[in-house]
Amino acid sequence: MSYRIALCDDDLTQAQSLNRQVAAWARQTSAQCSVEIFPSGEALLFARETAGDWDILLLDVEMPGMTGLDL
Repeated sequence: MSYRIALCDDDLTQAQSLNRQVAAWARQTSAQCSVEIFPSGEALLFARETAGDWDILLLDVEMPGMTGLDL
């Protein structure tokens, strides 16, 4: 199975770290996945209009503006 993953975090360092963890998980489980990183909940919602839905959402709970919980 191939997973589309949206990763939303306002801290780029944290987003890159989580992206590496997802890549390690994919290697260990032989999962196919693509990860798209978004700096805000608003950016993710905007992209969803044209990109459609993702299979997995990894969201930062505390962000300025729209939080991961709000999203």
